[in-house]
Amino acid sequence: MPFALTQRMKTTAHTGNTSTSMTAVAILEIEIEELEEIMAPNLTAMGKREEAAQLYTRALAICEKTLEPTHPRAAGCRRNLERCQRSIGISQDT
Repeated sequence: MPFALTQRMKTTAHTGNTSTSMTAVAILEIEIEELEEIMAPNLTAMGKREEAAQLYTRALAICEKTLEPTHPRAAGCRRNLERCQRSIGISQDT
């Protein structure tokens, strides 16, 4: 996780301010977007599907922790991870 993001999250955790907490969620959503829409697809295009799967896994973990596991954004993260795993031959049953 980028240092600046970590520092903002620490500040948010200590203040307990609702608007600050909402800012932290927005920051995490930006990180999810970077992971899912920029970094992981680029790795996939370069043939580095295992590394892309790790980023999709990270994005899903952030989604489920920040939002709820049933949130539509989390469902999208899950679909992207499953698609990536299928492309490298990882079964969803394991």
